[in-house]
Amino acid sequence: MLPQWLAESSVPGAAHAASGRVGDRFFSAHPTPLEGGETAWWLAEETDHRVAVGELRSHRGHTSFLIEASSTLLASLNLDRSMETTARLAAEHLADAAVVIAPGRSRRLPLAVCDHRGVVSRGSLDEAPSTVPGLAEALQGFPRSPRGG
Repeated sequence: MLPQWLAESSVPGAAHAASGRVGDRFFSAHPTPLEGGETAWWLAEETDHRVAVGELRSHRGHTSFLIEASSTLLASLNLDRSMETTARLAAEHLADAAVVIAPGRSRRLPLAVCDHRGVVSRGSLDEAPSTVPGLAEALQGFPRSPRGG
């Protein structure tokens, strides 16, 4: 049975290139006019190509983020600004909000919080980091970010 997308492109005398799905695969179709007004179709399977293009686009997005983060963080060696920048980048690219806790030797650990509006606030954590709800799971990579992380 001829796929609908190919049937719609098969206008006698005016056939044009088309593309679409056949089952779970993706094809492009290119017409070649034959004698007597017939058309021969050359089908090229493009599923793997489309998957590769999607993965490349995703990797380019990750690379762009890493370049932005690296450039922004290298611009300052100031701990407070670096924490604020890290929180802002995390909230912008990885989650709706982010908390950054800096390691230290004192009981009070500096932290920066960026909310869903991009507003950063500073403070300190007066308790052990292990008391932060969800921190252990986050350090293990769970739950996965809804933004594809």
